Amino acid sequence: MQWNWRRRLSRRDAERVLAGDPVGPEHPELSRLLAAASAPPHPDELVGQQEVMAAFERAVRTADRAAARPRRRWWSALRREWGPPWQLRRVPGRLPHGSGVPRPCGWPPGRQ
Repeated sequence: MQWNWRRRLSRRDAERVLAGDPVGPEHPELSRLLAAASAPPHPDELVGQQEVMAAFERAVRTADRAAARPRRRWWSALRREWGPPWQLRRVPGRLPHGSGVPRPCGWPPGRQ
């Protein structure tokens, strides 16, 4: 699909259309689009509208509940157990600040 840049709406024309003025003959595609959008709906366009609206409202309600509930992330359990990443507290053989310098912990057995 090609776009004809010479027929593009100018800012002045767009402001006129938004103000409610009729579209001139220089934009026939826009006038057809606006006529189709402002036409009354056909009866078969509205078939199932109530069911669709009910499904949409259910989806919005469940999304609101899911957004209100904080998600449990896998790293939150690790953070509770191990502390912040820079503070590897419960890792044997490491200093509390996680520098990687071994500390005496009795491993291998018989060595201190």
